[in-house]
Formats: sequence, C-alpha cells, structure tokens
Amino acid sequence: MERGQPVSDDIVLGLIRERSHCLQCSGGFILDGIPRTARQAQAIDRLLAAKHQKLDAVISYEFPTAGQTEAGAARLKAHAADIAPLTAHYRAMGLFVSVDISGPPENVFAHTLDALAELVLPPRPARPSPSLSSSSLAASSVQR
Repeated sequence: MERGQPVSDDIVLGLIRERSHCLQCSGGFILDGIPRTARQAQAIDRLLAAKHQKLDAVISYEFPTAGQTEAGAARLKAHAADIAPLTAHYRAMGLFVSVDISGPPENVFAHTLDALAELVLPPRPARPSPSLSSSSLAASSVQR
C-alpha cells in the first residue's frame, strides 16, 4: 500500500472474513472498491452463500472520458480492461449497475438510488392516471 500498489487479495479477503458479521446488518452493507479481481469476487460469493446472503447490486461509477488527459484516459481504459471479467460476471447475474458520475454529487446520488431501485424493488404496476389533483401528486411523490 505504501508503494501505491493495490492491497493483496489475501489481505483484502482476510479483512472481509474478519468483519463478516458486518455483512448481516439490517440496513445492508456496501463494499467499496471490492471486488476488484475474479478471485475476490469468487471468495465474496462463497462467503455470502455460507451466510445465506446475496448481493443486491454491483455499482460501477463511470467517469466521463471527455476532457481527460491522455494519461488519465489510458488509466481508465486499462481499468476497464482489468475489471471486464467482473463486469461480465455481475452482468450475467443481473446485478451490474452503471452510474454516470458527471454532474454534481446530489445528481450522482439520485442516479444511484434510481439504478438500485430498478434492480432491487419489484416493478410497480402501472396505475391509471385520470386527472390528478395536486394532493394526489404529492402523495405519489412521497411513495416514490
């Protein structure tokens, strides 16, 4: 880590195993930057299966490439190639969500919540929409 290199899989997975009780919180959990290798993904899948848990989603925050320096664009391209197997793995499981992070933080947060809601929440049946009063509009926005 001091040399700027990623922490080894063994250390990362050891920390997750050590803190595995945190994976059973009633509000859920977030693993940030993990998994970043196929080995980590497989180990996390096994750990969660042993605890009778599953992932709801895997979020990939996408950086805009426009305006990047050549070096920055090359790093993003290399990163995309590195995580391609993970992207394919989680896409095949129906868990992969891509969120564009351009714009202010509140927009990114809103886009994240919308993307997660599409994956995690069951689709709501379409409701007929006769003329709506402002009070029914307020109730509709509260339910969302």
